[in-house]
Amino acid sequence: MTADPAAIRHLARELREQGTDIRAEADRLVALTVAAGWQGRAGEALQARVRDQAAALRRAAARHDDAADSLERHAAVVEERLALLLAAQRRVGELLDAAGELAGGLPDLVERFVPPPPGDPGWLGVDVDALARALDASSGSAR
Repeated sequence: MTADPAAIRHLARELREQGTDIRAEADRLVALTVAAGWQGRAGEALQARVRDQAAALRRAAARHDDAADSLERHAAVVEERLALLLAAQRRVGELLDAAGELAGGLPDLVERFVPPPPGDPGWLGVDVDALARALDASSGSAR
C-alpha cells in the first residue's frame, strides 16, 4: 500500500479550516462578552476569563496550523519517494526487457532478482545500478 499525497494534503486543508473556525469562535466569544456590557468585578472577571479561554483557543488553532504545515511537508516527501519508487520500477523494467534480448543467458544477479510488487516501497531498496552493471557486463561478454 502506498501513501496518497492528495489525501494527506486534504487532511492538511481540513486542519487549517478547523484552525480558522477555532479562531473565529474565540473572536465571537470575546465579542459576545464585551457586548454583554457587564460592569464591576463580575464583568471584569468574566471578560478576563473569556480572554484567557480565547487565548487558549488561539493556541489550539496555531497547533492546527503547525500540524497542517507538517502534513504538507510529509506530502511533499511522500511525492518524492513515490517518484523515486516509480523511476526505479520503470528502470528495472527497461533493464529486464533488455536482458530478455541478451544471448548467452542472464547474469546470476538478474536471474535471482525478484522484483517487488508494483508500487511497493521495496523498490526504493532495489540496487538498479548493480542490475545495470550486471547486464552491461553480460552484454559485453556476449559480443
